[in-house]
Amino acid sequence: MPVEVRDLVPAFLDFWQQAAEASTERQLALWRDYVTCHPEVVHDVIRDGGEPDPAPAFARYPELIGRITANAPLATGWIEEAARLVAPVLQAQDLTVPCVSMVGLARSNGWVSELAGRHTLFLAVEQVPAADAARILTTHEMAHAIQLRLPEARAEILACLDTTEPGVQRRYLNLNGWHHLPDRIGYLVGVRAVGQLRRAYSWAELARWGTDRAMVELRRVLAGCAES
Repeated sequence: MPVEVRDLVPAFLDFWQQAAEASTERQLALWRDYVTCHPEVVHDVIRDGGEPDPAPAFARYPELIGRITANAPLATGWIEEAARLVAPVLQAQDLTVPCVSMVGLARSNGWVSELAGRHTLFLAVEQVPAADAARILTTHEMAHAIQLRLPEARAEILACLDTTEPGVQRRYLNLNGWHHLPDRIGYLVGVRAVGQLRRAYSWAELARWGTDRAMVELRRVLAGCAES
């Protein structure tokens, strides 16, 4: 399963190189420029409606800078390893998960949230104390990221299940770089739905269904998945 990792740690290191010995006023000015260019930095605060206050982080960055520089070159590898471990278990090898490696405000260490309309994995390297912790954290968050993408796709497909418009069908079954969900995700949703139906019905029973019965059963399965 491919991942798209945006590494914002170098941007932080550029910021802190200028800000570490600067006055408070200068630090705040540099921080505002940094956050304007990379709003993901305060995402763990503003996603809950909070107002970012950098002062506590400024006080902690000097003690965390060694950890930050040590983790910086490893973060992408941790994320990629998590994708390799989790995707086969969740049968999500065809999904692409956007990820952000960054230095945040010394609060959350990792989370999944919507960014630009896509469920995105965030890893704040200043809050990762060791490689083992990083692997546990990224694997956990990768599972959340994948699961969020699948219920989202199921809900959309359920909503337009009866459509006969070719454009809607192509959205889920063909290349769709203009859409927010991964290409051909309809096939993955279909495989998962059939797998769930197979828990209750044999292949012979499924093969004998007419269109009406198949649509009723598929609608039931998709609605159940979308609510889970």
